[in-house]
Amino acid sequence: MALAQRVADAYAGNPDVAALAVAGSVGASLADRFSDLELDCYWRRPPADADRLRPVAAVGGALLALWDYDEDDEEWSEDYRVGELDVTVSNFLVESAERFLDDVALRASTDPVRHMRLAAIQRSHPLIGADLMDSWRARAAAFPDELVSALAEQALSPDALRGWAARQALASRGDHLALSDLLARVGQAVFRAVLAVNRVYLPHQQLKWQRHLLSGLTLTPDRFAERLRDLSAREPATSLRAAETLLADTVALVTAHTSADIAGFRTELSERRRAVGPPGPVAPGPAEPGIVRHSARAILIDDQARLVLIKRTRPGRAPYWTTAGGGIEDADASAEAAMRREIFEELGAEAGPASPVFLASGRTTRGMQVQHYFVARLVRLDLAARNGPELLDQSRGAYDPDYVDLSEDGLADIDLVPAVLKDFILANRAALLAEVGLAR
Repeated sequence: MALAQRVADAYAGNPDVAALAVAGSVGASLADRFSDLELDCYWRRPPADADRLRPVAAVGGALLALWDYDEDDEEWSEDYRVGELDVTVSNFLVESAERFLDDVALRASTDPVRHMRLAAIQRSHPLIGADLMDSWRARAAAFPDELVSALAEQALSPDALRGWAARQALASRGDHLALSDLLARVGQAVFRAVLAVNRVYLPHQQLKWQRHLLSGLTLTPDRFAERLRDLSAREPATSLRAAETLLADTVALVTAHTSADIAGFRTELSERRRAVGPPGPVAPGPAEPGIVRHSARAILIDDQARLVLIKRTRPGRAPYWTTAGGGIEDADASAEAAMRREIFEELGAEAGPASPVFLASGRTTRGMQVQHYFVARLVRLDLAARNGPELLDQSRGAYDPDYVDLSEDGLADIDLVPAVLKDFILANRAALLAEVGLAR
């Protein structure tokens, strides 16, 4: 900061300088060993080259570049070095800063150049023209509802989920670069949407200083920072599960706090390409069918010792109940990973530690079907977040969450399928409750 003050002294005698501020990580008190010195200078009239070069000479700087006016950013800039420290000066007209403020705060412009300028005004440390910059900060604080909604719609555009429907295929095929690109876009989309809901201007296109930004947010999905890190987990199944839950929670947050129209994004989010097995060779003669389908299901128990089930109501059939779960897909790292993916899709649920406790099988004309059952305690349930494709198909009937108290006899009165599962649970109620820490 001492060098910045020397530079400010060199500018102080120029009557055309309206304000000078330390920007970037140094101005925001976030400097580390990788930081350089960034200065923002606001001029009453276009600066001449001599105006820009005089402070460089005054501090003994070695000029690296003197950039001409950039019409897109409405900026002049110069780079120089003092000792081992790199210095970048960004020059703007007061007129441009005033117009940027009006465009954003009054006309709800979503232009990132304008937003980065307002973020810089808010986060920088003024050395000259503090009163002017304080007035600009007050104007920037008027973050209108219209702007919040526009930014949320921009962040959650359908294009952000380009390739989302094929996510399981990408993981299954080992297309790690394509999957990483998809997950990176998911992270960018949710982060920008959450910034909008919190009325925070985008400080940098690359979302630099992520941890600092996160620390100042009050409206976020649960465990937001942790779940963002999970997007880059080593196991694709973990990353995809994190992406699915985080996207659903972000949609719920935006819906609750803005009037943004994200119907197209919701549609893309519900898409999934289903795996279709290639036809196998023709068998020379009758053969005993093998296992043709593995499923994973959850004996899910909430804090009140209730089974969390799905009541199925289908045309032409009496209501029946099932546990949440479904087929194990190629991209699932394990049967447990498949179970966790399925309970979120069908219930918007997350579970604690899970234990495999039961295996059920049955034969069809196509072969053996095997179902792996895990017992787990419900950690979180958000019905607004569930996104299973079966929920959108009205021909398949209703999928309604239901609860059955394990400490009473309610389970005996319902048609829980398969029947062998019902028998198992009735015979092992105490053990199942103990397994999830609810021993009575």
